[in-house]
Amino acid sequence: MLLTKHIHSFLTPTIILLLFCCSSHVFGQKSKNFNDPNADELLNLSIQSINALEIDKGLNYAEDLLNYSLKIKNHYFISKAYNQIAICNEELNDLKKAEIYYLKAIDYAKLTNDNILLNYVYTNIANLYYFIKLITKKQ
Repeated sequence: MLLTKHIHSFLTPTIILLLFCCSSHVFGQKSKNFNDPNADELLNLSIQSINALEIDKGLNYAEDLLNYSLKIKNHYFISKAYNQIAICNEELNDLKKAEIYYLKAIDYAKLTNDNILLNYVYTNIANLYYFIKLITKKQ
């Protein structure tokens, strides 16, 4: 039992570190070109708002991006929008909603065949699961 506990406590940080290292390498590459100036603008506004800790504003831009992307049927930006919505929900401590939106982002990322995008979303949901585990452990 003690050995199992030790192995588990070693593996969790190791897996997170491995995910980080792999994602660092992949994120250094330029993603496939999915040009849409309107979608790019909404995505950038969402990112900027979240970075400025204006989460509700970032969420609104992400929802606008989602509606626009669904209308033009662009899986890449649909995935990006769901990812942004998940990030906002995570920041608002609605972790269940965040998980749901990350899973939707993964579904759409798979449709793009863009491994960089898929890796990005998998890294985000892995971080969410790790955070949930830490919270649960403290209780």
